[in-house]
Amino acid sequence: MRQKLSLIVMGVMLFSSLTAQNSETVLVVGEAVVLGKAWPANGGGFALLTDADRQYVVYYNSEGRTVAAQRPLSQTSWTQIILPSKVDHAPRGGVDESSTIAGFDAHNYITMAVDSEGYIHVSLNHHVNRLTYFRSTQAHDISTLVQVDAMVGDGSQQEDRVTYPKFMTAPTGELLFHYRHGSSGAGNEVYNIYNVKNQTWTRFLIEPLISGEGLRNAYQVGPFLGPDGWYHLGWVWRDTPDASTSHDPSYAKSSDLKNWETAAGNPLSLPIIFGDTGTRIDPIPVKGGIINGGLKLGFDSSNGFVATYHKFDESGYTQVYASRFRNGGWDSHKISDWNYRWDFGGHGTLEFMIFIDGTRPYGEGLLAMNYVHRKYGSGVLVFNEDTLEPIAVEPQRRAYPIALDLLESPFPDMEVHFALDSGVDPDTSSHYRLRWEALGSGNDFPRTVADEPSDLILYKIVSHDDSPL
Repeated sequence: MRQKLSLIVMGVMLFSSLTAQNSETVLVVGEAVVLGKAWPANGGGFALLTDADRQYVVYYNSEGRTVAAQRPLSQTSWTQIILPSKVDHAPRGGVDESSTIAGFDAHNYITMAVDSEGYIHVSLNHHVNRLTYFRSTQAHDISTLVQVDAMVGDGSQQEDRVTYPKFMTAPTGELLFHYRHGSSGAGNEVYNIYNVKNQTWTRFLIEPLISGEGLRNAYQVGPFLGPDGWYHLGWVWRDTPDASTSHDPSYAKSSDLKNWETAAGNPLSLPIIFGDTGTRIDPIPVKGGIINGGLKLGFDSSNGFVATYHKFDESGYTQVYASRFRNGGWDSHKISDWNYRWDFGGHGTLEFMIFIDGTRPYGEGLLAMNYVHRKYGSGVLVFNEDTLEPIAVEPQRRAYPIALDLLESPFPDMEVHFALDSGVDPDTSSHYRLRWEALGSGNDFPRTVADEPSDLILYKIVSHDDSPL
């Protein structure tokens, strides 16, 4: 199979013989382009963005240096530059310093956006560190990225302890940037807005959206613009850096990202805090089986909001629950039947044993949720749309050929990693994803890395019959 993957790379712009057969769609590799060698020490996310006829990638190379790359979609060659670093080492967690050099911390992913004037924005390499933010000085030209030392004020205004940065779009079309300021167990959610005319950032929300009041922090899911026209936000509280102290999956919604309310429609004052009534989906206690990443947002066929999350059941096993708000309260039902307990805990990036997804309509009267489970593999939990009662477990539909999952590196603990496209492919019958191999989760501690880093490859996955991916 290593030979087969090498042939894909050589056959750029040609359809390969590798396919993923589904009942509705045959997926093939339509293009595979090597950008360079990838950082092998952790699977922290790289950034891929397709914007009209251009494509941008920002990644950590084999030396841990940050590389920004760009190409026209019609070409296979890339313009690449290495971003400078304020210090000549990876950022140290909890230290007020900015660095573009990767280390072993898998929190330190890359996020990227293009504003309405075509200028490129990149933020990267944070885990309770000084804000690291670059902006291009020319539109549509990633080679002109320069570091901007402060977004708002003089750089001291909640920009010294940044984690989980993310760009998104405001209801009025402006670029937003949000992140956690503080640390696990003591953090606030900060939101900025960008003025494209004068190229300045200001606070979008004067108060943090959610505050841990110095006692805890909220791990956010979203906010996402739902098919109902509302922005939906979920979060899991955590009391300390120990993941086992996660608890109380919660929810709020907004029409404009400024004014927030509970599922019942009661207004919430900002910042949202732990003591606010009406926000809890399920009062799961500390060590009750919920973790950040274990809450997802989805919708039913009527655009109604449905939350999915996992917790321990009455027998102590980890199960998935689906919950929706109706008749004045949250109606929750267990939709899995697993004989397995994921008893997690500790600091740093943990190895996840269970991944769950958001709910989606799945035929008349049915909902479905994808999962990946250490013991039971991958599948789809199918449940009744009205009652939320479980119906069946079905195979999961693939989004790419199975050959891309096959590991080439013989080095211990290496895993296949993907980064999805945060932009829009003009060809609606295909999508792009980056693939590379790196060590799996190791709680962010230094480890021996592979002598031969893997290729970072951009794949175009084509739906042969134009079915949606």
